[in-house]
Amino acid sequence: AGCETGIQVISLRPTTFALGGATVVGSMSPARLKESPIRTAVLSGASLNAVHAQDLVESLDFTTGVRETVGCGVCGTNSVQLNGMEGVYSLVLIDGVPLLGGLASAYALDGIPLSMIQQVEVIQGPASARFGSQAVGGVINVVLSPLHAGDSFSRLRLDGHGRIQASGSAVWGKEGALWQAGLDGIHFQRRVDDNGDGFTDAPNMDRVVTTIRHQRRSDRRQTRLTARLFGEERFG
Repeated sequence: AGCETGIQVISLRPTTFALGGATVVGSMSPARLKESPIRTAVLSGASLNAVHAQDLVESLDFTTGVRETVGCGVCGTNSVQLNGMEGVYSLVLIDGVPLLGGLASAYALDGIPLSMIQQVEVIQGPASARFGSQAVGGVINVVLSPLHAGDSFSRLRLDGHGRIQASGSAVWGKEGALWQAGLDGIHFQRRVDDNGDGFTDAPNMDRVVTTIRHQRRSDRRQTRLTARLFGEERFG
């Protein structure tokens, strides 16, 4: 009996689909966004830059349930409210680590250039209490962009009131061990008191924030170190 051999041609049609977002939960382990037990809003760095805000706090003001409030009418300090709760009940994390706690969290979002941010994760409501008592209102986790050799940026902004804001950063080192130095500063010294009440119409400030980051990678692990130096003087 003879044996017949046939050839069948199968054509595959490419299909494009979007992968689900990812978030880093309290255990600092990545998880798929749709599988996370806590509702999390993820804001990409591109969406933050698209609103042309002056800083990160102003960018978050365009998010539902997030509101920037002025905590002091004299010195002009601001804070972020989640679901209407005061800023002291919102925990601010940088790469999942609470670098600043308590009232100092109001300053944690100042001085972080938008170009250094990969994404921002916002958790609102009491479910975020798993992070601690400071997170009753919610959690804001700022995920910084991974370092790449040769990356650098600079920005200078001036306005009609004499306010000067400058920021920049540079990355150096080998691909397995990289360093980044970032600098962000604001200068505004214009003491105007048109109504004569003894308080300036706009708070004066000088602020300098220095950020040092180190990233080391090997075949099995990755190490990240972050240090921030914050200096500010205000006059109201």
